[in-house]
Amino acid sequence: MAAVDTYQQRSGRSVFVEYVMLGPDVNCTEAHAHQLGALLKGRDVLVNLVGAWPWLVGLGRGLGL
Repeated sequence: MAAVDTYQQRSGRSVFVEYVMLGPDVNCTEAHAHQLGALLKGRDVLVNLVGAWPWLVGLGRGLGL
């Protein structure tokens, strides 16, 4: 995250984050979403949630992301 902070301080630009959701209980639970939010809090970022499996499509809508 230090690199993100340095980039934003020097460029004044936002950062695009790709977050790949691998599967149940791996990194796509509500708790994981809150951890990601806490990690990125205060930074100018745009997050793209990528479902690695077809059944993950739309999961982000239920997480308040």
